[in-house]
Amino acid sequence: MAAGQDNSPAKRGAGSRILRQLLVALIGIVVAAILLIAVPPAGLIKDQIERAASAASGRTVTIGDAEVKLWPMPSVSLSNVAIANPDGVTRPQLLQAQTVNARLKLKPLFSGKAEIESFEIIKPQINLIKTATGATNWAFDPKAQTTAGPAVSLLNGATIKDGLITYTTTDTKEPVRFEHVNASIEANGKTNAKGALAHHGESADVDISINDVLGAMAGKPTDLKVAVDGKYIKGQINGVASNAAAPDLTGDVALTSGSVRDLARWLGSEIAAGAAPLPGSVTGKIKATASSVTFDGTDVMLGTDTGKLTGKLAFDGARPKYEGSIAVPRIDLDALLGTTPSPVKAAGPEAEEDLELETAPAWDGLRDTLQGLSAGAGPEAAPSTKAKTTPKPSAAAWSEAPIDLKILQSADLDAVITSDQLVLGKLDLKNAQINARLTNGKLDAKLEKLSVGAGSATGKLILDSSKAVTHADVAINLVNVAAEPIITQITGKPLLAGTSNVDITATGDGRNQLALASSLEGKAKFRMSKGVIRGFDVRAIMSNWWNSLTGGLKFDINKKTGFEKLDAQYDIKNGLMTSSPGLDIGGNEVEVQSRGNVSLPAKLINQQIRVKVVPPPAAPPIPVTITGNWAKPSISMDWGDLLFSSGVNASARVSSSGVSDGASSAAPEALTAEPPAADSIAGGFQELAPKPGEIPDDVKAQIKSVLASDQAGAITPEGRALLETLLSADPGSAPAAPAEAPAQAPAGAEIPAAP
Repeated sequence: MAAGQDNSPAKRGAGSRILRQLLVALIGIVVAAILLIAVPPAGLIKDQIERAASAASGRTVTIGDAEVKLWPMPSVSLSNVAIANPDGVTRPQLLQAQTVNARLKLKPLFSGKAEIESFEIIKPQINLIKTATGATNWAFDPKAQTTAGPAVSLLNGATIKDGLITYTTTDTKEPVRFEHVNASIEANGKTNAKGALAHHGESADVDISINDVLGAMAGKPTDLKVAVDGKYIKGQINGVASNAAAPDLTGDVALTSGSVRDLARWLGSEIAAGAAPLPGSVTGKIKATASSVTFDGTDVMLGTDTGKLTGKLAFDGARPKYEGSIAVPRIDLDALLGTTPSPVKAAGPEAEEDLELETAPAWDGLRDTLQGLSAGAGPEAAPSTKAKTTPKPSAAAWSEAPIDLKILQSADLDAVITSDQLVLGKLDLKNAQINARLTNGKLDAKLEKLSVGAGSATGKLILDSSKAVTHADVAINLVNVAAEPIITQITGKPLLAGTSNVDITATGDGRNQLALASSLEGKAKFRMSKGVIRGFDVRAIMSNWWNSLTGGLKFDINKKTGFEKLDAQYDIKNGLMTSSPGLDIGGNEVEVQSRGNVSLPAKLINQQIRVKVVPPPAAPPIPVTITGNWAKPSISMDWGDLLFSSGVNASARVSSSGVSDGASSAAPEALTAEPPAADSIAGGFQELAPKPGEIPDDVKAQIKSVLASDQAGAITPEGRALLETLLSADPGSAPAAPAEAPAQAPAGAEIPAAP
């Protein structure tokens, strides 16, 4: 609903009170004119009628022209009649009528009675205005009205032809209009009014029936029925209305909308269009007053979800405010967010093609590294193996469209929201309780409890739309939650299986998604006990590295890598997740250390990884780099770390890899992989991987040239052993090693004996 707009059933229920006051004012004008006819003063003129009418109504009344007839029946025809607003309320005036006609019986006038045969208002425009202080222009001050005059009775009722009613508040950009209103009031007080509620280029037919408007004017309860039929809303309200000291309406409501989003936009809320229509309805008991609507277990439907409202919606503040509870058995978040969950494919050939890691040819990486060393640049400048092109931000990057949260400024909320089930992709979310407070455009929602499978979740979400730049504050804590459905929801693939604990805190400010992602600051921690990496057999990949590089690494749900623990910690600054210290996986198949960065704004990954295969053969950790767009990153052997020390040099090489070129939203100097601990010296994989095929002649020549040059001293003993093994062994033969094991070999590293 638009900010400041008051379209409550209570306001519609108070319509009879407004009608009564307007009729009293208009009849007062006519009676004043009749008195002037019955007892004509000297110089009967229009301004005297205006003065008398103003005294009768308590408001300034102006009349364009007046025509009075005494024969054959007393009648008055007034043109361009206007009733002014009270002091302090600006234009337009409360009422402007093209014509007001009345016919009376003459004889009763002489006995102090005014019996009106017919009363007709043609093309009136009634402008209802509510100020910022809550004052209204339709509230007449009884102290300012005169009570002198004859008793008035409508013998045959009154009619309104082609009227217009507008409603405006200080926050309303476009008045709500009730157009082409035709109404009739019968002698017994029964009233019917039909018209079209028009707003934002669309209209809805409205039919109002009041059983006894004259009784309502006297403060008696009367039956009221309102039916509406439009593009965005249909239904009716049936109840009993009272215009006593505290006007109210008690009864049943049954309203439906084919699209709540479209209805909200029609009423004035600046809410974005959804991917699909979101139907809604309200059905049940309500009690409405001029300032509030009370719900007593009223049924509410949103999409396919139904719930109950028990509380009060008040309209007497700066914005409508709902206080109470909202119980919804099932909330379909997918429908509310306009998203469609990605299906998880079963194992098979099609599944293998869904996710693929780009791999750089092994000889290309070795060739580049040796060329850099031969050029005499030294190991610090020797390039690491990397993709031939600079990675670019994801095609599905964050939107730069302005974030519009103005809907949060349209109402206030203090409610406990409960739901038995939340639908979000394949996640198993149940038993949710959210304590939500929304004040002046600032939402403070606390997730008190939520069952996630066999685990649980708590957290908070703060959104502040009252500032020029949207502020967000998020915290989420997951305990003993299955990792597989969460990873599948995020990536579309069941990459991890096991029980996880997650802590994420982040704050950000931005006018759009990209700016918000670029400003995020916080921390993220992930912990898992015994689990499985799905889709890849890391041990087999490392043990058969040469063949694994051919054609890329493809996701295969039938393959897996077990681990005993997973621990990952990251600092988040300016949207950049930096290892703190990083990701560590330990198990009886592989041990993995990963250090580096993930750029949330550019959706780029830059990680330097050490993979150690266990149990024996006990080879040193093997260095691998993963860089590029996180939707399809590139994985390659880090020949720089294989041939040189794994400390500062490795960091320098990753820093010069050019990944930062595609991450303009993050600090370029920060996109470097932090090296593992100094004692984690990378070594050869010759004890793991079968001998590769024929080595290209140019690579053989480069190896010989480097080993014979002065630059050979920069190569570690393990690196030299690896190069000599590649040269000395025939294709398909067992790997060889240098004649003497280097004295610098680290503890635990096995150097093959000379052939």
